[in-house]
Amino acid sequence: MRFRYTDIQNHQDPLRPFRRPYLIVRLINGDRHKDVISLVDSGADVCLFHSDIGRMLGIEIEAAPRLAFQGVSGAKEVGTSIASTSS
Repeated sequence: MRFRYTDIQNHQDPLRPFRRPYLIVRLINGDRHKDVISLVDSGADVCLFHSDIGRMLGIEIEAAPRLAFQGVSGAKEVGTSIASTSS
């Protein structure tokens, strides 16, 4: 799969922008959908989106099971709604 890369401003060196693979992803729940610009992370096992997007799609965020995710700054427990994907 190929992605177009988008130049993102580098405040430390304006002549050398960061290049990132962004694409538009359509999130669907029932008859509701939302298109969002997303950063591709080909090594990620899951994708996380802001809870406001889930609410727009009619997902009951507060009722979702809580899972722990860890990044470089440590673990953070978040409410989740597991969704399937299709291409």
